[in-house]
Amino acid sequence: QGRPRIEILEFDGASHGISLTNGQEWQDQRRFTLRHLRDFGFGKNYMGALIQEEVDELLVWLKSQGNNPVCLNIKFTLAVINSLWRIITGKRFSHNDPKLLEIFDQFFMSNHAYLGEISKTTDPNSSFYGSMGETSLSAVALDLFQAGSMTTSTTLAWAVLFLILHLDIQKKFQKEIDDVIGQSRHPSLADKSKMVYTEALTCEIHRKSSLAPFGFFHAATENTTFEGYDMPKGTVIVPN
Repeated sequence: QGRPRIEILEFDGASHGISLTNGQEWQDQRRFTLRHLRDFGFGKNYMGALIQEEVDELLVWLKSQGNNPVCLNIKFTLAVINSLWRIITGKRFSHNDPKLLEIFDQFFMSNHAYLGEISKTTDPNSSFYGSMGETSLSAVALDLFQAGSMTTSTTLAWAVLFLILHLDIQKKFQKEIDDVIGQSRHPSLADKSKMVYTEALTCEIHRKSSLAPFGFFHAATENTTFEGYDMPKGTVIVPN
């Protein structure tokens, strides 16, 4: 709630989706998206299996490079986008598929659950109604891809950098993986509670890495004063 107007990110002269909306539209779009992410398996074992497919293909590619230097950023991003694309459409691409690169460039998608919601909505005031629903679909899709892809891939890139620079940490990290998971199977979400060091390492990577210089813009929803500063309603707030 409390988002400023950012015209360059608007669709047809208005804000839609989740990240730039307010009020009832924000509530409806956020509730619908979270519900269907949970139905899909967000944070559950199915999601782990989906992600593992991307990891497997990434590892095959890494091994094929031998001792050659590689740039991981784009590969991380493609793997994350592929996961998001599968969540939205149920389809998956090889990392070398030109279609995946096209998706990477365009951030465009369709969603059966969302389209179903549009088709059954009869309230013209709803953000799911008719052409408004289609516009909201594009906006929510963009929200998911932008929020989910670059942040995750950038975090992974920072993780690799930190582990390269701190070999002692890397060895402890590897030891916990070997002790808990071993070499004969893939990790799973069920291992998380047993991997205290890995969990702490992940939190520290999030703390030290720089994913974005600022938090998401907000706007004052009413006239207020904070630590002696007057902020009229609508004042843009940029957290740092």
